[in-house]
Amino acid sequence: MLATMMQRINDAGPLPVFAKEIRANCGRFFLSAPSALFSILAMPLAIIWNVSPFVQIIILLWNLGFVMNQVLTALGLVACLESTGFNRVTAVAGAACAGIVTAFVEGLVPFAAPLVGLGFLAGGFIMGLGRWLYCRGRDIILFGPQLIIHALGQVVRQSLEFVLSGAAANDAKAVNIAFRAWVGPREDRPFEGYQNFVNLRTVVWGVGLTSLVLNLFALANLDFLHALLLLPSLMFSVSTLIGPFVMSPKPGRGLGGTVWLPKLLGWIASLAFYGLVAWFVARGGWLRWLGVFLFAACFGAVLRTGLKYWGYPRRLEKLTELLARRMASGGMAALEAQKMAQTIVCSLGGDVEKTRKSLEKSGLAADQQAAVVQIVQDQLLPFLRRPLSDLEPKRVANSRFVCELNRSFLLGLFTFLWFFIVPIPGLLVLIAPGGYRLMIPLTSVLAFASSLLGLAVVGYCASLLLEHLIQFGVGGEGLAAQIESRYRRFQSLAREPDRLTPAQTASLYALFTDVQTYVDQRGYAYARRTLGLIEQTLNAASRVQ
Repeated sequence: MLATMMQRINDAGPLPVFAKEIRANCGRFFLSAPSALFSILAMPLAIIWNVSPFVQIIILLWNLGFVMNQVLTALGLVACLESTGFNRVTAVAGAACAGIVTAFVEGLVPFAAPLVGLGFLAGGFIMGLGRWLYCRGRDIILFGPQLIIHALGQVVRQSLEFVLSGAAANDAKAVNIAFRAWVGPREDRPFEGYQNFVNLRTVVWGVGLTSLVLNLFALANLDFLHALLLLPSLMFSVSTLIGPFVMSPKPGRGLGGTVWLPKLLGWIASLAFYGLVAWFVARGGWLRWLGVFLFAACFGAVLRTGLKYWGYPRRLEKLTELLARRMASGGMAALEAQKMAQTIVCSLGGDVEKTRKSLEKSGLAADQQAAVVQIVQDQLLPFLRRPLSDLEPKRVANSRFVCELNRSFLLGLFTFLWFFIVPIPGLLVLIAPGGYRLMIPLTSVLAFASSLLGLAVVGYCASLLLEHLIQFGVGGEGLAAQIESRYRRFQSLAREPDRLTPAQTASLYALFTDVQTYVDQRGYAYARRTLGLIEQTLNAASRVQ
């Protein structure tokens, strides 16, 4: 957007005004990323320095800010509902369920009409709505690094040079996030560091950890209600810090329908951990110090796992210097020894045979060559292969069940951290204009949160059931069978001479590709629409004599 050449081509170019407006809107979104990042990062500092005390909250303005904070996910909801479509049968079922609930709950009788309408809409869009609600947790984890990359990407001037991403072929199977978050982008090339500061290390440790520490200090003088209202901003630091770790490819085979068990156990374990620590601290005496020790030990273990490659670049540099000194002591010139050491590490990758052949041409004595090769074999090669070897399965340690359990525990550990450091009262008091006070028991807040969580889970289960029915149907006449039957009909017509024109054949191949793509992306409304176009084309070809 800021490049002069791009402005001449697009903004001042021959494009129609509507295309220019669409491009300008996209540019405004990315240009707003730095200010959005600054406002989120500055919030804890503003609280600490009393610039924004955050003591009295106007709920109307908070609600407006919350909606604008979640506008991207709201647009995602619209796209999800449009792609899955509206189901009349589930809409009637949703309206009936809402009517039954309002009939049995006396306090909801005055709201029967709007609740029935809401149940009708929610039931009709249950497939897309349930999926969107269930994926909200994943979206919260992902949005932090995305915002930072959008903001930092405007600092480094972009070029028009085509450069490959550099991703390895096995990245889809396993990624060593601890290595990439500190050393470099490729485990198979550990000697290569990041080219600029827009990288994963800056996102995780430069922004994520700093934001987390600042928010902890800011919440030290606040209470439960403030932590609850600040939760969307607080989760930014959590998503930035641990998002890349918990969203990396998972080892082992999928657990299928039982994947909920380790996830649930992980969240329960994190909640139980904080409960145990709080109980120890409340008991006082030596139990208090035991609770502090458990708390520090748990977060110390997490930090140690994330920073396991803290000294890796320095250690690799020392090994390179050791090789250079060993070759220089054997009679090689110092500058040539440094170049040879860099060649062994970077170009040869510590390969013993290639190193031996390269040393044979260097003029070193045989015993000196053997000593250098021994250093490469015993120290350098295992050290260079360490990032890749850490990805190899180690019995139960990397099984899918343990992996899901660990990730859910880590998510719960950082999510419940905000409520652990603030006092939790038994009664929340909201003050309205005119001296009115609204008192909400903590049990009501927890019941409301549990209801939302249960609603998301039930909606997701209903959406999965409806998806299965749409794909396969009750008697095997679902969308998959319809696509297969239409394709067999297409093949039958294609074998008849002059039945299909070349344009119809090309169009049908493209439509079948589209419908399969929509099914894979779970956009069943688009798939049914495309299937209707296929049916029209096949019927038109069948009528041709």
